Amino acid sequence: MAIAYNQIGSLRELLDILKDEGINDFQTLDEIRKFRDNFDNLLDDIRIKNKELLDNNIVKLESERKNISEVIDKKLKVREELLKKEQKEIPSKIAELENKRSKILIPVYWIRKKILLRRKNILETNFEKILKRPFWYKILRLKSVVTELDDKKNNTEKWIDSMSEKEIKRAQFILSALVENKLTFYGAEGEERAVNELKKLPDTYVIINDYRKNFKPPLYDRKDNAVISSIQIDHLVVGPTGVHIIETKNWSQKSVNSRDLFSPVQQLMRTSYAVFIILN
Repeated sequence: MAIAYNQIGSLRELLDILKDEGINDFQTLDEIRKFRDNFDNLLDDIRIKNKELLDNNIVKLESERKNISEVIDKKLKVREELLKKEQKEIPSKIAELENKRSKILIPVYWIRKKILLRRKNILETNFEKILKRPFWYKILRLKSVVTELDDKKNNTEKWIDSMSEKEIKRAQFILSALVENKLTFYGAEGEERAVNELKKLPDTYVIINDYRKNFKPPLYDRKDNAVISSIQIDHLVVGPTGVHIIETKNWSQKSVNSRDLFSPVQQLMRTSYAVFIILN
């Protein structure tokens, strides 16, 4: 089997075009073909993947909600016992203060009594607020988790759409770029098939794909009155039978029948003359 060197030219050209568009997802023609042929399945896979991510996120939120609730309930229970104990002890502290009234300074008496009465009033009128005050940040987090959890459970499709939007838009952008450059893609497919056929030659042959050469100064072909500054050959085949220049065109039958179709004969004549000069 003949050995082939270099990437085929049309594929290199297509990959360069895609890279200029910020698309670096492909290295081979098979990868591009697989993307095109399985595009609808790719979109489904994106949504399935994000559905799994959403399900996992819901499980984590459920776990977080449960853990926060348990912590808050435990801390509220302990604090409620302490506040009720404090509330129960205030009357006895006021009575004790009254008994000591004659033994302490009047200003001190009134300040202490005012503090006790104020505390008693706060506990009676704002018990729940005082009870929850040290845990407000956990309670807010719990409300946030519950809100997010309910939203994700009740609006699953909306969340999947949102999570998938960026990936789907990028996939559509890539497909659009491939469609826009479909002629280059078809050219690459033609060159690929040509190389696969050329590889069937014996191992005494070598295939050089996308052979390029610049000439400084340019060559001058007197016969055709042509100046040749560079050449590009789809497949340069070297073997016992000589050096062969192969130009690949992946044309449809309609294109072949068209009188306006560009002929590669002139191109082959230019490259043949250049290769002749190189070899001599």
